Amino acid sequence: MSVKQHFTSRFPDGKLVQADLSQIEVIIAAQLSGDPTLIQLIREGRDVHKFMVANIYNEPESNISKDDPRRKAAKPGTFGILYGNGPARLSENCGKDIEWCKNFIETFYKLFPRIKLWHNFLQEQVEIHGQLTMPTGQILKFEKYPAKFEWQ
Repeated sequence: MSVKQHFTSRFPDGKLVQADLSQIEVIIAAQLSGDPTLIQLIREGRDVHKFMVANIYNEPESNISKDDPRRKAAKPGTFGILYGNGPARLSENCGKDIEWCKNFIETFYKLFPRIKLWHNFLQEQVEIHGQLTMPTGQILKFEKYPAKFEWQ
């Protein structure tokens, strides 16, 4: 018996639905940032990772398959930026060198400038208030710790 067979609906003759929202993080970021380019890509049903690869390598999206290793490297890069990763963390997750990751981040923010503005806004709010209030009303508090190194 599989794990799925252990779940049942609480309604008589009810069914359980399994869904996978592809690129949900990207959709949420588009909604929260209001980035018009990202919103348009989503409306057109285009693959954001292919779009990134096409722009980084100056190649048509039609030349990039779902299994293209460049797309596979771009995928954790795109999600990583949305989660606040910098070049070092992206390098760990993508398997690419730091310079590639710096270029990826720079390209991402050029293509989606409202994401950059949104990220900057979130950072400023944390700096000023020590917290963020989510659209749901949830408050996330952040502790400020002294820098370990002078350059920080």
